[in-house]
Amino acid sequence: MAYFPHGAIAAAHAEKKRKRLEEEEEKMTTYNKDELDNNWEFKIVRSDSGAFRRPETLQILIEEEAMSGWEILEKLDDGRVRFKRPKSARNNDFSLPPGIDPYRSRYGRSTKSTEIFIALILVFLGLGAAVYSQLTKSSTLADIDWSTTPIVISILGFMVVIFGVIFIIKRRR
Repeated sequence: MAYFPHGAIAAAHAEKKRKRLEEEEEKMTTYNKDELDNNWEFKIVRSDSGAFRRPETLQILIEEEAMSGWEILEKLDDGRVRFKRPKSARNNDFSLPPGIDPYRSRYGRSTKSTEIFIALILVFLGLGAAVYSQLTKSSTLADIDWSTTPIVISILGFMVVIFGVIFIIKRRR
């Protein structure tokens, strides 16, 4: 099995960053006695793409969260915003418009889905290149040794890419 050290390094770096942000959140998000005694609930909404750097995107988030009773406490950085709401706001959750999740913690598309999509495209391009190389070696389709051509894998790869695109489009809605 091939080993890609740059991939392992990137994964270790991402894990280190995640732990640092988690520790930072623990220090930054302390709650006073009044907040805890008055039945508040808290959440952090995260954006993998740093979408909250744009004031208009932040405003949209604040308005969407306000529909379910959340109030902004602070913008931690371009990728994290902290909210609070009284626990009594839960009583209105059933009447929220379709698509409004009062407990969402992610905003926008995940970088993981983007990475998966890019990987699928690269696989498809690689398989397509293999088929193309077989076609250029032969003068006609009849001359191709189809048993050694990964045509079936190429078709499956294409289908995976299509399903990946559909998945990402549905997730964005």
